[in-house]
Amino acid sequence: MDRQEWVPLIHSSNFEHAFDKILVLEALGINWKWEQNIIWVEKAKAKFALKEILEYEHELLTISTNNSNLTSNYNASYFIQNSIIFALLSLIFVLQQYFPHLTNQLILNASKIKNKEFFRLFTSLFIHADPAHLLGNIFFSFYFIQKVCEQIGFKITWTLVLGLGTIANGINLLFLGLPHKSLGFSTASFVALGLFFTLTPTKSNLSVWLKIALALCFLAIFSQGKHTDVGSHFWGLILGFCTGFYYKKRTTNEK
Repeated sequence: MDRQEWVPLIHSSNFEHAFDKILVLEALGINWKWEQNIIWVEKAKAKFALKEILEYEHELLTISTNNSNLTSNYNASYFIQNSIIFALLSLIFVLQQYFPHLTNQLILNASKIKNKEFFRLFTSLFIHADPAHLLGNIFFSFYFIQKVCEQIGFKITWTLVLGLGTIANGINLLFLGLPHKSLGFSTASFVALGLFFTLTPTKSNLSVWLKIALALCFLAIFSQGKHTDVGSHFWGLILGFCTGFYYKKRTTNEK
């Protein structure tokens, strides 16, 4: 076959970048050759080949756009779902004002837990001492929980945040013993912080030790105050970190 019967179809910087187009040509049964970073095809089939390549690239663009829209929709959905959860947290605080006994029934009280009222390890996460306590926990937690949801989904995120928050309260109580009382979402907030540092990707690959150092800085800054339960914050952060590393390692191995 003479060289005149071949025409340039697509220029590419290297063979790897052109490989998907070559696969399209192969699937269509069109003869091709690679010379001087150009895909050459038979002149008689050049128009048809170009049409098919353009359609292929259009489909790729459509799929990419749809995936991007799908991701945006998921993120918006997580934002709405998380907003609802924190709105419920605010509603519980309002109920505390109208029904003061509710706080005593739900607070983490070591003496009550000793009498097997273990539900308080969980319910204490949902009650707060005052508006500043509530708003501080919401603003601190929302971003971290949103980002973790984008990585592992809404259900898994909230199962881990609340479940590990409950466990962290229990571990803290084992060390503190009687008498001890605590309330607030902050234990779960630090679980979310630990998950955030381990599960969300960063533009620069931060080392594990640097992530731990940053998390401990957050712990030091946001655990100040006379009535702050530093122990529950610490255990929440540790459980979040450990679970996040385990989850990431497990999913990486499965891939």
